[in-house]
Amino acid sequence: MKKFKLRWLLFVLLFFLVYLIAGAVGPFIHYTKVSKETKKNFAASDCYRDSIGVDRAMLLETNKSAWDERIRLFNQAKERIILSTFDMRDGKSTRDLLAVLYHRAEEGSVKESRG
Repeated sequence: MKKFKLRWLLFVLLFFLVYLIAGAVGPFIHYTKVSKETKKNFAASDCYRDSIGVDRAMLLETNKSAWDERIRLFNQAKERIILSTFDMRDGKSTRDLLAVLYHRAEEGSVKESRG
């Protein structure tokens, strides 16, 4: 009975070890090669702009800077505003944000879009 338990424990341990190794190495075994033509046509400078645009990432270190940036983006919108958030909780900043969004919609400067 003790040998059976020991073998079972070794089997589980070995299985777990193989599982970890396969999970760590498996995803890197095969991946798509980039063609020489694609490498030749790619320029890192195409990923950067000289001016600030609405489609770039920005590091916002404080809640105030995040709020200012949201308002700036809302005011720059010409056709529509797409607001995507993971979690929106009731609070002053959420109400203010929704009030600005509602105000922009009432102005008619942002067309309603349903998709």
